[in-house]
Amino acid sequence: MRKFLPLTRLGAPLCLSLLAACTPTSETPDAGGGSTSSSSSSGAASSSSGAASSSSGESSSSNGGSTSSSSSGTASSSSGAASSSSSSSGTCPLPPFTLCDGINPDGVDRTVVTQGGGALGVDGLVTVGMTRAEVRAAFGADEERLIPGENGGASPLPFRVFYCEKRISVSYGDTADGSGNLAGTLSDDDVVNRVAFFDGFAGHTDTNIVLGDPRTEVSDAYGVLGRVEAGLEALDGRMDAYPADGVVFTHDGTNVTAIAVHAPYDGNATPTPLNPPLDLDQLKLGNITAGFLGGTSFGSAKTALGTPDVEGFATVEGQQIALLGYSNLGIRLVAYKSGEDIDSQSTLQAYLTPPFAGEDTATVIGIGATKAEFDAAYDDDGAVDFQGVTLQKYVVSGSGFTAKRIAVSFIQDETCTQRAALIVLNWVDAP
Repeated sequence: MRKFLPLTRLGAPLCLSLLAACTPTSETPDAGGGSTSSSSSSGAASSSSGAASSSSGESSSSNGGSTSSSSSGTASSSSGAASSSSSSSGTCPLPPFTLCDGINPDGVDRTVVTQGGGALGVDGLVTVGMTRAEVRAAFGADEERLIPGENGGASPLPFRVFYCEKRISVSYGDTADGSGNLAGTLSDDDVVNRVAFFDGFAGHTDTNIVLGDPRTEVSDAYGVLGRVEAGLEALDGRMDAYPADGVVFTHDGTNVTAIAVHAPYDGNATPTPLNPPLDLDQLKLGNITAGFLGGTSFGSAKTALGTPDVEGFATVEGQQIALLGYSNLGIRLVAYKSGEDIDSQSTLQAYLTPPFAGEDTATVIGIGATKAEFDAAYDDDGAVDFQGVTLQKYVVSGSGFTAKRIAVSFIQDETCTQRAALIVLNWVDAP
């Protein structure tokens, strides 16, 4: 059996963004897109090595939201994206977003295109599918700010930058080179896969939705067919998502608090690619199976989920792996590389994070379920601790050599309840 290498050997941006997704928290202005890390536990988990990478992601200790220029001079990074706090009174305040502190919004009423079949976003400024070079040219002198990852680099994929004056954030997917290899670093040829509009944005959608509008206006404008209600405040915020349309409205239960657009997902998974049912006993995500043997081909996975935001190959200490990333679905698929055809790769593992909304059909467990629910449903198989991240292992079916396992990372919600922020399908300990 080949050993699945510790992901930390990849270097922070590549290991965290490609293989696992970082767990979002409310310190993210639009609270979605699977791009940030939790202040309490987060990360990327590797399977047979029993390792998990801790993501510095988009969370760091607060320092008043000050910024400093990066060495390239093209982006500034915040030394204080979020501050963490705890309470002994039964409440656990969520870390605030501070990157744009002290920067006044420009107040311009921009129109966000969400319908019509064209590029989604703000025409003439930033739309899904543009390259970073095109976006930077369109924003001109506006400063591109980022919440740094490890060693001051960009936060994990999807690489996310902020234009604070306009109250717009832009997420990029890593673009593979001509050989299909992923660099894992933010570059000018990376492509926009999400544009978010957060607190202070003065514009409106082409359906006349503005921040602060009642949530009911969203359903009036976009309907309920194809809508997925997803998220928890502590994980990625509550949202009404339309994955087939590429539109997401984050809300506080009553009013719209953020708007985002992304490339629509045209997969045939039911009910939608954002919430296919889980069969944790069989390590299945809809019709996609994770496993050393019998893993679903990437080609079939793409038929189910649609076009990925990231696809390609990476090398970890001599071990070549293949990756499919669906950042706006909260799904990452990993395979051992076998040949040069990405579609022929067989899924080894699946990583699920917010905003993924599918639930196990037998237990009604999924992202956001409590630790108590997992403990009651599955056999405890011990914990794995790596670089400060604890993942709880569970045997979901079988025993001995035939046992199937998952691993779960939990974070605290605002009531201090432990909830699942990352689920790894097909966890296998190192031999």
